[in-house]
Amino acid sequence: MARSAVVLELLSTMLDPGCDLGVLRDELVLAASTISSISQGLSVQLAKAEQRTEFLKARITELEAEQASTSLRLQTLEAQNAELCRLLERSQPELASALKARDAALRKLHLMRELVQDLIDERRQASRPGARQPLSRRQTETDVDSSDSAGTQLWSSFKPAKAESSMGEDDEDVFEGERKSPGRSRPPESSPGPEPKDDEVLATSAGAEVSAERPSGDPVPLGGSMPMLSDNKDARPAKRVARCEAPRANAKPNSKSGRVHKIRPSAPLPTSTRMVPDTDNPSKTTAPYTQQDVQTSLGETEWYVEYQRPPATAIRPVGLNLQSLGERLGLDEDTMTRIESLEDWREPSLRLHIHHDMAFVYHPVVLEGPATTYLISWGDAIVNANVARYLTNSPDRPADRIFHLFVKNVGRDTWYYLGRQEFVVADLPSMWHTNLDEQNKHELVEALNERWTWQNAPHIEQIARLIETREVAQCLVELRSDANLQEQSQGFASRLSQK
Repeated sequence: MARSAVVLELLSTMLDPGCDLGVLRDELVLAASTISSISQGLSVQLAKAEQRTEFLKARITELEAEQASTSLRLQTLEAQNAELCRLLERSQPELASALKARDAALRKLHLMRELVQDLIDERRQASRPGARQPLSRRQTETDVDSSDSAGTQLWSSFKPAKAESSMGEDDEDVFEGERKSPGRSRPPESSPGPEPKDDEVLATSAGAEVSAERPSGDPVPLGGSMPMLSDNKDARPAKRVARCEAPRANAKPNSKSGRVHKIRPSAPLPTSTRMVPDTDNPSKTTAPYTQQDVQTSLGETEWYVEYQRPPATAIRPVGLNLQSLGERLGLDEDTMTRIESLEDWREPSLRLHIHHDMAFVYHPVVLEGPATTYLISWGDAIVNANVARYLTNSPDRPADRIFHLFVKNVGRDTWYYLGRQEFVVADLPSMWHTNLDEQNKHELVEALNERWTWQNAPHIEQIARLIETREVAQCLVELRSDANLQEQSQGFASRLSQK
């Protein structure tokens, strides 16, 4: 547009009659020079534009190559991502299980640290001259804690020792396993007739039990104290005499068909009044009789300690592993951890955890009497007092002390449901001093020695001496059942096995 304007201006000037030709020539030269300069500039700009175009074309080619490479890498990454997703989906259960196991291990470690600290505190206080029975930090919280937290108030950190035979269901070898525990020797029946089968023993319980007043009130204070008699400098410090005192309960006779009796009492049993059940109609009773009458009428009836078989009050067991049991009972992870920790104790006390109306016992020692069955706990005064306290001192414990009993023995992954049982702390003369002969004492000491595995634990001779001097003693928890409880137990067992 500028060049056109210049040309038009020149033409108009040339057509002007008064125009000077010299001036016109100069202007034409100037215009030509300007046009030439402009043309050169345009040529330069055109060359630059062409160079820019070539550069952009090359860049486009590079970007297209990069895009193709990126697309290929993206496809590879998508394939890898799909493969990782498949692997993650397959490993998800294992990952969840590993995370759950990690969390459970952390909770278990926390519980064990608290138990160890409580045990250290107890022993420090017990070793002081004239020290009263100490209660651990967690034991003092019993009255305000729930059953889950009460599970951490157990009387010491006890763990099992060697693998012993565990509870089965029918066959003798299932009950006894490949290896027998000490004290597992049952003589044949003293009365004539074939020995009943194991399944008959399991299927029978206290069906003929009659109603009687249940004991009420709190446990009475523990008895006096005795010094520790031990020649081992590493033995445990002195504590008060281990005698589990509790309100005496009127024992009720149980129907225990299939019972094998052993250990004839060397001392008379304490006198107590009982009601005689009618064997044809368990709900009926006849005239009362005394414990002395029981001893006289039964004649050859004897006592024995059982290390492997279920108690005589049990129904036919229903077995489940802990995971299935937890799912069917709706147990939370904390309760599951506390139940698993029963296997980690190292002393011979009753390995018991109570959750609401359910009692879980690991590897129990059972005392079978002429008409009664007991779980035995062994320990000093503090331990035995805590056993009695643990059964009752919690706001969610059933008032009637009737629990669904679950038992597991060493070497098995199965927990067995044995029915609803009433738990009553009993005070009987020491079976060691009244009922056991030397052979059975030796078997009992061996069984306790296998369970007593903490560092510097007493050896067999020391255990026998501690029991003889009553520094370690029994605490008996009587198991009671009747026809009504048996019926409830069968219904619960059916629901448990059908879920």
